[in-house]
Amino acid sequence: MKKYQEELNKFVEIEEKLEGLIESYPAEKREEILFDKWSLKDVVAHLNHWMIHDIDCLENLLRGDEPFWEPDVEEFNQRGVEERKNRPWDELYSEFIGLIKQLASLYKNLPEDLQNKRFWKDKTETPLTFLREDINHWEAGHIPFLESNLK
Repeated sequence: MKKYQEELNKFVEIEEKLEGLIESYPAEKREEILFDKWSLKDVVAHLNHWMIHDIDCLENLLRGDEPFWEPDVEEFNQRGVEERKNRPWDELYSEFIGLIKQLASLYKNLPEDLQNKRFWKDKTETPLTFLREDINHWEAGHIPFLESNLK
């Protein structure tokens, strides 16, 4: 599917840019509040939490199961940051690298017949819409903030 492959290529490009920006942050700035109420460490925790969610959804789709629907995004975001608050940076960043590789691999190896299949019967989300949402979330949200706070 051409659209899916285009989005996958864009995802890989954005993922590499995001990873590069995170790596360029000086160690002393990782826990400074930079984004409203979040530090770089909090942002990475947030990203990790969402990648775990997306991986779970994709793995459920591959098994033919319906994943859990997160009813409250704000609460989900807060929970992801809180769960990782006391982890050391190296552990958190290592989790980030592992998750991004796992997520990219799942997207790359997803059978064509599942690329537009709904995760939930009564919702519109598919792997293709997840790819687009990840790209948008990272490209329009996190990358500009990371770039502006590096200066």
